[in-house]
Amino acid sequence: MFQISNVCKIVIIASFFGSLFMLTGCAAPSRSCNMMVAKSDLSPNLPKKSCCFTNNVCVGEVEGGSETHPLGRSLVDNGAFKNALEKSLVNVDLYHDNPKARYILNAKLEKLKQPLIGFDFTVTCQTKYQIFDQQKNKIVFERTLTTPYTASFTSSIIGIERMKVANEGAVRENIRNLINQLYSIQRS
Repeated sequence: MFQISNVCKIVIIASFFGSLFMLTGCAAPSRSCNMMVAKSDLSPNLPKKSCCFTNNVCVGEVEGGSETHPLGRSLVDNGAFKNALEKSLVNVDLYHDNPKARYILNAKLEKLKQPLIGFDFTVTCQTKYQIFDQQKNKIVFERTLTTPYTASFTSSIIGIERMKVANEGAVRENIRNLINQLYSIQRS
């Protein structure tokens, strides 16, 4: 009977994990350009002309994100999230680049729920948004929005890349949900 020595077992196991690592690769951080919302992403039924936030919102504090470690999971950092928020607001005519804008939008990424394993990865993004009206000196909008996004196996066969796609999609859907809600608020 054929027996495998301990050295051969170690080589086989090391080869297996080495191949697995090569297949999955290193984790890459989410990119803001993949989390941005375009005007075409919004519902055409939104009453854009009566929105009090048009060209009046500056992004203030963004927190709760985490840096991606190359050997860990893909995550969303504060800088990429803030950049995606700002560019999205620019794309939909809500952004004002002056910190003295009437409204300051603060965001806290409370949770980015990721699966451990799977073929299709569904990531759920939970973010608390708060808009402060500098003229009235009060909070005029405060919501916690939770949005899922599923990256299918066909989006990437590499698990870490599929997780990044799911992260970016969940954040993009969260920002889209925020923008839809802002546009649904009538002038006061």
